[in-house]
Amino acid sequence: MSEESQQNVSSKAKKSAAKKTLNDQVVKATPKDAVFVCLDASCPRFDLVLDVDETIRGFRNSEGHLVFTVPAELAERARKHFHVTNGRLVES
Repeated sequence: MSEESQQNVSSKAKKSAAKKTLNDQVVKATPKDAVFVCLDASCPRFDLVLDVDETIRGFRNSEGHLVFTVPAELAERARKHFHVTNGRLVES
């Protein structure tokens, strides 16, 4: 196998692994989970810190908005978060 074809295969493998990792990180919401969306599409990605041990990682949807899927047991705590009460995040 030539060096160019090895690099091409390696590049495809890296892209495939990156897509698989991204799909693993995007958690599907169950009906009981709360979903919060950042209205400002241009804001940088940030984590929603609910407690010392509880951090929710945000991901971008197809429109570029930052989305947080919060488990049902943490939903009430998330509704009291600073970003939610100030209107930066909206529950959908």
